[in-house]
Amino acid sequence: MPQTVADIIALNLESAGIDTVFGLPGGENVAVIDALSKRNIRFVLVHNESSAVYMADVYGQVNQTFGVALTTLGPGILNAMAGLGHAFLDRAKVLVISATMDASLRPHHTHQYIDQTKVAKPVAKWVETLNADNVSTVMPKAFNRIHEQRPGPVYLQVSKQMAQQPVTTKTTADYAVPSVKRPSSSKTKAARALIAAAQRPVILAGLGLNSAAAGNAVFEALQHLAETLGAPVIASPKAKGCIADDHPLFAGTVGLMRNDPTYELLAEADCYIAVGFDVGELVRPWDEDGTLIWISEWKNVDPVLPTDVDVVGDLAMALESIAEVAGSQTNSEWGAARVTTFRATHLQPLVSKPIANRMWPQTVLRAIRDVTPRNTFMATDVGAHKGLTALTWPAFVPNAYFVSNGLSAMGFGVPAALAAAMARPNTPSIAVVGDGGMAMMVGELAMVAKADLCVIIVVMVDSALDLIRSAQRKSEFAVNGTEFVAPDFVKIAEAYGIAARDVRTYEECAAAVEAAVESGKPMLVAAHIDPRSYPSQPGGGVT
Repeated sequence: MPQTVADIIALNLESAGIDTVFGLPGGENVAVIDALSKRNIRFVLVHNESSAVYMADVYGQVNQTFGVALTTLGPGILNAMAGLGHAFLDRAKVLVISATMDASLRPHHTHQYIDQTKVAKPVAKWVETLNADNVSTVMPKAFNRIHEQRPGPVYLQVSKQMAQQPVTTKTTADYAVPSVKRPSSSKTKAARALIAAAQRPVILAGLGLNSAAAGNAVFEALQHLAETLGAPVIASPKAKGCIADDHPLFAGTVGLMRNDPTYELLAEADCYIAVGFDVGELVRPWDEDGTLIWISEWKNVDPVLPTDVDVVGDLAMALESIAEVAGSQTNSEWGAARVTTFRATHLQPLVSKPIANRMWPQTVLRAIRDVTPRNTFMATDVGAHKGLTALTWPAFVPNAYFVSNGLSAMGFGVPAALAAAMARPNTPSIAVVGDGGMAMMVGELAMVAKADLCVIIVVMVDSALDLIRSAQRKSEFAVNGTEFVAPDFVKIAEAYGIAARDVRTYEECAAAVEAAVESGKPMLVAAHIDPRSYPSQPGGGVT
């Protein structure tokens, strides 16, 4: 029996090491789903198509490969657009495959028809329609496009009719991860010279570290460079954990707000070493004075940062070469000493009390961190809690903190935490979600229940879209359209067969999370909070 287009799609995914595809089926993509099952590729049913893209992103990142999402045509791919936009702005390695209307039905058939390639082009590195003549060459080419230069999503589409067509052209899968070139020795030499002349260098670690060709070796090289230079390390939210939060040179996170505390250190530095950094990670334009060195596996583009030297190539090799500038940093008041004073100034405990029967959101995060292992996965959804978590959650290992940063898409948290747990079933996975965000994705509790893994969903309950409500108050507008009646999330979770608890104190929160970790089972924790201490609040929160 000849192989079909759907068979070749599955064959190529198997050749690339893909063992799981996330998606939501339609009548137009059942042939592809059947072909996946014949290759023992697991299909995970989501309840919103963007969840499939979020899960593909995180599952691929944890496994240091790319992830795959599958949707049907029309509303299926349109529902996935938030996920595709997230993947594009966060430079995520994701392949999105959707059904499409067969060309033979056009132009007289319009039901569920839109030009999906035009919709996808602004948020995909490459767009292509598969057919019996091109599928054998397009599939490996698509994989390469995901990886090459700056990573990002690729969009492919295939009609129901075409998926079942026999393929008579080349049908063997010959894919390998594209290699990354060695960095130019002249560029690394120039970077060493600039660093040697600096007195207050700082390392800006970005999302490019997570997709580096060298894998975990790049994090060792980063730490070695920081320790060699005595340079504070400031991470973007996507790079949290690049060095342990309790390392004496880790200074904090940048890219959440225009007045992040770490801008204080950036203003004092005279040399910025941007490692895997992406300007899209910042919410304000780069305007720091001082020498700027770009070190990445892709070119300085979109937009171009005003650098003094660009080192493009294998990140681990570049960092190891630049670390040969040992002992250049001579300012004894910089490095670990400055980080210590900086932390003492900005990590002050809250001294005021929350309203009765409520906790500060900081208390919730502390309770979670106190009872979970160092390698625990943390996925945060979008809202006021996103900024707080990214700034204060102690991350101790790489590739264990997940956030939608570039697009900042609500609905990311729960699918992301579940995908991480699926990739590493023996590691606890936390999702911190606002009650507004949880209302958007409540259907995904079905996935959590079915997977039956240690996924702990902590819902910050304050009956408001507090990030937006805070913006209204800062602008002295009336609070309007940002408050709602939060449901009983405990009852909802229990309806799915998931253990759940309402918590209102540190002790209750810690006990609930600890019980879930010990059981290895899913749990929803409804944490009732006083939002006034969020950094986004007028005045920067309560102290």
